[in-house]
Amino acid sequence: MTKKKDDYRVIFTKELGITFKKWRNKAQKTQDYVGDYSDVSRVTIGKWESGKNIPDLFDFYQALKQISTNPSEFWTDFAKSYEEKVAPKLQVAERRKKPVFWEKTQKKPIPKK
Repeated sequence: MTKKKDDYRVIFTKELGITFKKWRNKAQKTQDYVGDYSDVSRVTIGKWESGKNIPDLFDFYQALKQISTNPSEFWTDFAKSYEEKVAPKLQVAERRKKPVFWEKTQKKPIPKK
C-alpha cells in the first residue's frame, strides 16, 4: 500500500469515528449500550471513535443501527462532513507536494571537480 493511500485511510477512519461518536452522543447512548446490543465490545467502539481501528463493515452496521433508525442518514452526514472538512485539506496537501513552476525551471549547479 502506498504512503498516500495510508494517509487517506487514516484521515477517512478518523472522520468516520468522529461522526459515529457525534451520532452516538446525539442518540444519548453509551459505548457499553451500543456494544451490548450489537455484539461488539466497548473497547472496539472506542477504537473506532478514536480512529485507531477500521471497523468491520458488518459490525459497524450493527452498531450504527443502535444509534440511528435510518443508517443512510448517517452515511449522508459522514460524506458531507468528510467532503467539507477533510477533502479540502487533502487537496492543499497534494498541491504542496508538487514543485512550483520556478523550481522546475531552475538549473542545478554543476558540481566542481
